[in-house]
Amino acid sequence: PCYSGIARNEIGQPLLGEGLDDAELREVFIELCTKLPELLGPERLPSLRPALLHGDLWIGNALADKDGPVLIDPACYYGHAEMELA
Repeated sequence: PCYSGIARNEIGQPLLGEGLDDAELREVFIELCTKLPELLGPERLPSLRPALLHGDLWIGNALADKDGPVLIDPACYYGHAEMELA
């Protein structure tokens, strides 16, 4: 994985709103998405490695079984390690 990943729908288009005024924004965003791998991909930043980040960690993610406590996080994703501090 790399940081240039973006949320996409089932046919690979970036997820954007369907508002009345976002046609220009949609065009610019799609153009940006095509350039992100070149700007932030592993060829450009070879020493930067994605980290597995928590997406929605809360008390409901703490479970227990016969061996003890277990944490689950169904919304985890890869990103920059400093995102955990945001």
